[in-house]
Amino acid sequence: MLLMIVLALIFFERKLQSEVQFEVENQLRQSAAHIAEQFERRYRADLSYLHFLKDTPPFPGIARALKNNGVDPQGNQPIELWKSRIATISRSLIYNNAELLQLRIIMPDGREFVRVDRRRGKVEQIPEAKLQDK
Repeated sequence: MLLMIVLALIFFERKLQSEVQFEVENQLRQSAAHIAEQFERRYRADLSYLHFLKDTPPFPGIARALKNNGVDPQGNQPIELWKSRIATISRSLIYNNAELLQLRIIMPDGREFVRVDRRRGKVEQIPEAKLQDK
């Protein structure tokens, strides 16, 4: 009789352990799927912001100015004008999209060209002296 009780306890313990393990694995799968979905949504949104910025006039203007000693040959505009324009566009983008906290434009040599931050509810362009090498 005691042996049957012990065997029954072992059986039920293993069954319970199996059910708990199944439930934990199922919850982990659901959590992983949810996280993957959130990541995918965030990635697509960030990609759309990049495509938006890439298609604004300052980017080709900056590229032309970099190839021409800091002056865009189309309209003879200095790179600083293009920098100001992309900073304005970036401030507006961050201001109107609460999930964005910072936007950096980094040059091929690793230095920041423009950085705009959201800090304490304000959106501001970081001054030239505070830009960093990345």
